[in-house]
Amino acid sequence: MGAAGCNVILLSALKFSLQANTIIWLTFGVLTVAKKLHYNFMLALILPFIGFIISLVGATFTIGLLLSAIFKRNINKNPENY
Repeated sequence: MGAAGCNVILLSALKFSLQANTIIWLTFGVLTVAKKLHYNFMLALILPFIGFIISLVGATFTIGLLLSAIFKRNINKNPENY
């Protein structure tokens, strides 16, 4: 699998991870802000934002590596199909 194939896999993984993590962390952020309305608004969003960035990067590369391994296994099984 060449560099172009890896870029497509990582882009697909990033799109999926962005959608899933946005929903999860947006819900967490809203609940955090709703619970801590008497605190500073921006201070209450620091932890959800940091968690969002860490999980976005981690999930993207985890999903990308998983897809790469699956594609590589399938190519090695049936090279005539690719």
